[in-house]
Amino acid sequence: AFSIPLMVDGEPFPARNLVLFLTFTTVIGTLVVQGLTLPHLVRLLKIPGRDTHAETLAEAQAQSEASRAAEERLDVLLADEGNALPQP
Repeated sequence: AFSIPLMVDGEPFPARNLVLFLTFTTVIGTLVVQGLTLPHLVRLLKIPGRDTHAETLAEAQAQSEASRAAEERLDVLLADEGNALPQP
């Protein structure tokens, strides 16, 4: 809406101020209405919060699996006779 020119072919753009006003009120209205009603909607729908215990467990499991995969890959590389890795 802000890209609407002031003048078109030497004449003012019809209803430009109305378009700008409606755009501004729509943007502000949607931001304010959604911002003010979202917390109430979350409480009404009883949406649960974050489960930090489950997140911590999932992260630990992912780290454990990555570590196990890395160890298996190192065992394969060390078992390969043609590699350049020194034997322990």
